[in-house]
Amino acid sequence: MTKWQLASVAVLLVVGPGRAGDAVPMTIPEAAGLLYDRVQGRVLAGLVRPGMKWEELFCLARREQFDVGQFPGPGEHPWGTFRRYGLSVGFQWTADRSLRVDWVKLDPFFGRWAGR
Repeated sequence: MTKWQLASVAVLLVVGPGRAGDAVPMTIPEAAGLLYDRVQGRVLAGLVRPGMKWEELFCLARREQFDVGQFPGPGEHPWGTFRRYGLSVGFQWTADRSLRVDWVKLDPFFGRWAGR
């Protein structure tokens, strides 16, 4: 019981009034679930490197699809977002017409989805 109370206090401190303008209203179980997903996003972002192939990212993300994205043809800059993980990834077309990771951005742990 004490561990659950300590975990609840820790989550409340992270969500606290200092981030009230950014925070999304949610219950403690929802906040814990979001925190778990965002930590997974931080780990995934640590594994993603610029120059990585699209297929390698797809395997790291356990074949999950982007929630939001734009994938125009060569000459444009495609990007995609995993909202669950709070992770956005930008791509670049190479000379051999394959996609490579160009940049990675992370949303705040409890903030609203900022998009691209």
